[in-house]
Amino acid sequence: MDILLAGYGFYVLGNKKLQGGTILPSLLNWSSLSHTNIINLTCIVRDDESLLKAKKRFNDFFKKYLSNTNFKFLIKKYDELNQDFKFNCGIIAIPEKSHLSCIEFMSKVTKDIICVKPLTENKKQFNKVMKIAKKQNINIFIDFHKRFDESNIEFIYQASLNSNKNGFFTFSYGQKEEMPLEYFSKWSKSSNPFQYLAPHYLDIIFLILKKKGVNCKNLKIEGYANVLRFRNDPEIISMIACNLKLFDAENCYLLNSMCNWMEPIMSPFSSRQRIEFQTESTHLISEQDNRGQMIINDEIIKIPNPHFMTRDLDCCSSGYGIKSFCNFLDYISNRFPKNRLATIDDYEPIVNVIDYVNNLIN
Repeated sequence: MDILLAGYGFYVLGNKKLQGGTILPSLLNWSSLSHTNIINLTCIVRDDESLLKAKKRFNDFFKKYLSNTNFKFLIKKYDELNQDFKFNCGIIAIPEKSHLSCIEFMSKVTKDIICVKPLTENKKQFNKVMKIAKKQNINIFIDFHKRFDESNIEFIYQASLNSNKNGFFTFSYGQKEEMPLEYFSKWSKSSNPFQYLAPHYLDIIFLILKKKGVNCKNLKIEGYANVLRFRNDPEIISMIACNLKLFDAENCYLLNSMCNWMEPIMSPFSSRQRIEFQTESTHLISEQDNRGQMIINDEIIKIPNPHFMTRDLDCCSSGYGIKSFCNFLDYISNRFPKNRLATIDDYEPIVNVIDYVNNLIN
């Protein structure tokens, strides 16, 4: 499989010690599952400085982890890529401010693209991406790996069974301050924790409402939001708390959320994650802080997600979200149904909420 990748940062390769990350651990895992899962990966960068940084990170990663012959890679600048060659798929893992231009570029060399969230910065950019997808006749998917987490699969199923046309969703999603201040420092000032973290749980909420027969694209939105900022760097929003109402003539759902980038550095959780759904007769909870496994030794405490792990001697939750990319590659190989992946159509109600909240805080 010939894959075109944009990105070489934390989500692709992990931190400075090459711990964590999702995309490369996922690709390595998929290629190891079968001798027919052969990957030829091409990473694209924009300039010579990025080329040198990417080469070092990729070379160090493969020295540490690559143990099979099913995987080959190379790095090219955008203007060096032969656009006559067609890739089986593309993966976009760069800041959202560059997604539109990257999708436009990739749409000329592949028909299937998966993009990390948020898909775009705003609804205006989203509409442009929709036009590109229709004009080029391509499929654009979003890496919403939470819809493949076992606890969330059950949560979605049980919530969908409830016949009430109203209810109360609550979710919280927090990451340590090292994420915006260190690993995502290049773009965290132009984004915020709601725009970056909330889409995962908004995807789950709209999946549930869709299964209930609600036309999610036509829901009206009302509510308010409050923000906090880092004292030492007030340009970066550290927390956004929202109270929203999603409604139409027949349905009314309340949504309370808290997304932050200021969890204590000594927290044993890589990130704090929880969603609830409550009606008069039902209260469902998917708690994902403690995910069923603890690893403790003289140096570390880790509580990784056992469903999204690769074999990692550092006891790190490397490969969190691995099912999202493995399912996508299986779809490319005609082994996974398209309708179970998160499509660009699924994203429209999400970008409506993001735009609404961003307008409130700006």
